[in-house]
Amino acid sequence: MTTYLAQLSTEGATGWLTANAIPLAAIVIGLVAMMAAAKQDLGKIASMLIGVVLAFIVIGIGIIPGASESVARFIAGLFTGA
Repeated sequence: MTTYLAQLSTEGATGWLTANAIPLAAIVIGLVAMMAAAKQDLGKIASMLIGVVLAFIVIGIGIIPGASESVARFIAGLFTGA
């Protein structure tokens, strides 16, 4: 009798997040922004959208393979001029 151990990887979780979770979060955020716009609370909408955009950038850097290295090279290039 042969026993095989399962191979653990993050490919399934990463695929699910990019395919489902992030678009669903964007839809929910859009609906919340529309409800806030109906109340004419424009200051709250602006601050929420800026925070959401920053959060999506951080999530994207975490999910996309090689993105963190590219961002690090870009920021280092700003200081070194290379």
